[in-house]
Amino acid sequence: MLKKLSFLFLLNLTVQNISAQGLHDWQVITNMNDVTAVQYSHHEVWVGSSGGVYRFKPADSTWQTYNNLDGLKSLDITAATADRYGNLLFASRDGVINLYNPLTKSWLVYSAMEEQNIMDVEADTSSIWIATNEGVGVFESASTELIFRDFYNNFTIK
Repeated sequence: MLKKLSFLFLLNLTVQNISAQGLHDWQVITNMNDVTAVQYSHHEVWVGSSGGVYRFKPADSTWQTYNNLDGLKSLDITAATADRYGNLLFASRDGVINLYNPLTKSWLVYSAMEEQNIMDVEADTSSIWIATNEGVGVFESASTELIFRDFYNNFTIK
């Protein structure tokens, strides 16, 4: 009986100690010094890096970081652009496209080109053009989402 009480007492102390440590207060520490993309939108400077995205507001000199805990699926950003709706797109080395909607302040993730090494991304009035090491992907830009349309490769160069 004494062994059971001692065990329960030690178990209770252990659980209390773990709870007091803030077990669910996760934090991601990444290196955002390697800047790979810059996009100016809504009077803010958005920066893509090998460690995620950060936003700088020149008006009050504040900045905010975004990583996988904030909704990014991939942190190794290679290119950025803004579409005609004001959404910000951050493409990554592993083919993931992270879309930030400033109206809802939320991230959407597109994996249609996953496993492609995205090199660049450009927006026109209705499309998003994605340059990869294997070809060019095209998405239709809608107000709250991207719609994958096609992928072109094997260009004939004369």
